[in-house]
Formats: sequence, structure tokens, C-alpha cells
Amino acid sequence: MLDAGSGVLSKADAYNLVSSNVEKLLGLEADRTERDLVATVGGDLLDFEGKVVAVISPRQGVVDIFA
Repeated sequence: MLDAGSGVLSKADAYNLVSSNVEKLLGLEADRTERDLVATVGGDLLDFEGKVVAVISPRQGVVDIFA
């Protein structure tokens, strides 16, 4: 939730903003079992240090692994 005093989003709210909330806005809501899973190393999706190393996509039926 946005901290009105500091104007800062929590990390959980930032994830929701760039994932499920965007899907809802675009009318693209997917079943939870069909959502892609992104694996990172050295940080997370919101850190500049984080590097995406794999994406598991049930919708496409593939696992992409990045070196």
C-alpha cells in the first residue's frame, strides 16, 4: 500500500502493479495455474542487480533458460 506520508510503494504493491493489476486493466486475467513464473538471480525483478535466468510458461508449454 502507498505510504501517504512518504509516497513510497511497498515491494509487494509494486509487484502487483506491474503484474496482476495490469492484466486486470487490459482484460487479460489468466487462471493462476496459467501464469508465467520468472526466476531471477542476484536480486529480484525490481532490482537493477537482478538477472532473469529462466521463464516457465504453462500457456506456451515451454521453459526458457537464459545463460
